[in-house]
Amino acid sequence: MPTYVLLISGASSALVLGFLGVKLRYLEAYDLIAGYNRASAADKAKYDIEGLSQHLGNGLMTMAVLIVLASIAAALESLTWCLGLMGVFVFVALLIVIGGRKFLPDPPQPGDHRFLKAILPERAFNAIREGTRNWLIECPCGHMADLWNAGGVRYKATGEPRQLTACQGCGTATWQKVRRKTASERRLVA
Repeated sequence: MPTYVLLISGASSALVLGFLGVKLRYLEAYDLIAGYNRASAADKAKYDIEGLSQHLGNGLMTMAVLIVLASIAAALESLTWCLGLMGVFVFVALLIVIGGRKFLPDPPQPGDHRFLKAILPERAFNAIREGTRNWLIECPCGHMADLWNAGGVRYKATGEPRQLTACQGCGTATWQKVRRKTASERRLVA
């Protein structure tokens, strides 16, 4: 494929994404957002539309830059750079989708586990839920929470790992210990 074709196709794709990103980020073109554009006025009031449009705009502009860079790398026949940039492109696309959920009217709550519920058979989902309910997450401040309700999953696992998480008790991000509940904690921490 001729070099100019790669550069023109990359530039045109980037131009479209960049244009949409600028409109969302700076020109408040909220009706470009699917779902919001057809929602009733009452439903529109539930969105954090400013945050969502900034998030989407930033993501689209980042993707535009990545496409330009990947097109240049492809034109220079640097396959490693091109594939690396496309990998980053896919990662940014996932961040846009996952990160944008917090601006929606019904953001997912820790412990919902909607994704697992959607992909797993009911029997498997229930087994994972019951297995995870035997674990808790404990902050150095002393606050303990049921791992399942805190949004975690630990099924047929061993060991006591630590994970960096915001504590629901003290509000700070700390390294919290994930451990099995004792018999008395099973009644207290639910």
